[in-house]
Amino acid sequence: MRSEFFRPFWVDISLYKGTRKSSGFKNWLSKADYFVDSVDSATLFYLSARDRDLLGSAFAADAVNYAIHSLQSVHAIRATAAFPKVGAWQLIKAYYASFFAAHSMLRLFGMPFTNLEAGHVREILKVARASNSPISLADGKALSSGNYAIRYVADSKTLMCNYQPDSHKDLWAAFNSAIKRVSIEILSVRGPSEELQEISDSLTRLSNLLEKRGAYSTGNWLSVYRNEINYQASELIWFPFKKNEIASSALFASVRPWRSDRLNISDCETKRTEVESFFFTCLFIVQLMKSLMADYVKVADGCLSAALYKKYIALENGSGEV
Repeated sequence: MRSEFFRPFWVDISLYKGTRKSSGFKNWLSKADYFVDSVDSATLFYLSARDRDLLGSAFAADAVNYAIHSLQSVHAIRATAAFPKVGAWQLIKAYYASFFAAHSMLRLFGMPFTNLEAGHVREILKVARASNSPISLADGKALSSGNYAIRYVADSKTLMCNYQPDSHKDLWAAFNSAIKRVSIEILSVRGPSEELQEISDSLTRLSNLLEKRGAYSTGNWLSVYRNEINYQASELIWFPFKKNEIASSALFASVRPWRSDRLNISDCETKRTEVESFFFTCLFIVQLMKSLMADYVKVADGCLSAALYKKYIALENGSGEV
């Protein structure tokens, strides 16, 4: 799919093209270079940047760093001669590759999912009180630390920060919501209708996979299956692999077409086992991220984060490994 059709869904703050260096969104928060517009509850507050370039460089840094984490995780997936059947940690690597990819794409869409520590929320409340911002908290009540789904509101140039209790389930809910929205709205983007319909269909089918055809309405099937791998010690994917008929060499051969961006959504749908469907769905998400990132670094050429991504891709392509 042609990734340039996704450009209307990127937010302007993510398309930072300058050379200011950033360590990411949490580091930006630590510097308190923002206004607190309001604290509506212990789990909801609004910020706006004093310097939008600094915020943009933070968004760009996080998007690229998560993209690199994702690709490096896939790069580490290997079949081994000692254990010819598919093993648990190979699948866990695929899961985290997709998890990091989702984080990266959400930042391009202006929807970072971030863990805020106690120090971050204390500082936010301190800034709010110092500037007499509207605060709706009961006496003695503090802002909640933990995971926040953050949405950049382009019209008002503000960040809406909403607490979320689960770092994995809620991340996938945010990602699933984003691809559902894009699957509908992309049909109104200027371009060949057949190509736009193909992208829309692929995103809709990806959402169906994440929801496992309605079994997980928030779209967190990958997270649920990852937990089963970790904690249920299934004989399918842990030694002695009594129920496992899946040769790792055959499954991991799919990493090769993935590297050439030739993995299709149908590859995820037609697999006969959950293991295969899980693995291919994870790779498809990473491939989608890789496609968007390739276009992003063209648009954001000159940005230090874009240069870092290009450096990583050059290193990986020159490694001679699959």
